[in-house]
Amino acid sequence: YILKMHSKDNNNPFLITKDDGSFLKGAFAILVLAHHLYQEINIFPNGVINYIFLSLGYLSVSVFFFLSGYGLQKSHMASPDYKKHFLQKRLSKLIMPYIFFTLLYWIVYALLGNIYPSQHVIVSLLNGSPIVSHSWYIVCILYFYIFYWMLMHAFKNNYHLIIFFSCLWFIFYFI
Repeated sequence: YILKMHSKDNNNPFLITKDDGSFLKGAFAILVLAHHLYQEINIFPNGVINYIFLSLGYLSVSVFFFLSGYGLQKSHMASPDYKKHFLQKRLSKLIMPYIFFTLLYWIVYALLGNIYPSQHVIVSLLNGSPIVSHSWYIVCILYFYIFYWMLMHAFKNNYHLIIFFSCLWFIFYFI
């Protein structure tokens, strides 16, 4: 109901519009931030409130991933040229800021006496534990974008196969 109050398409109750997706992703991003903030302050170390705040992280990220994938698939289905500049558009927005913050963290760690060898920084991109705090999501989304791009090219407009193999990749990645 909340989504449909600001949605441009009230005719299909099962449709998540671009505005709906942006609204929901913003809400779940705020919940992820609340989770991270709670991890730092942890004012309720035991009990229900602790469980709720600790669960906010993985549940919110899961919904965020779903909404992102939904939007990617919906855009691919709506436009035959969607895959043409898919990687350039997305990777350029992620890689340069990620390299900047990795270098910044590397310098700060070095100033504090904790030297990370360059090969450790590179391997951290592969093993899922980057030196930038809480940035596993960036590495993960890079892998997802590349894999999704490969699926779009391999299966063209066979959306069922794209969705099936995307789900398999998601399960494999997180295991």
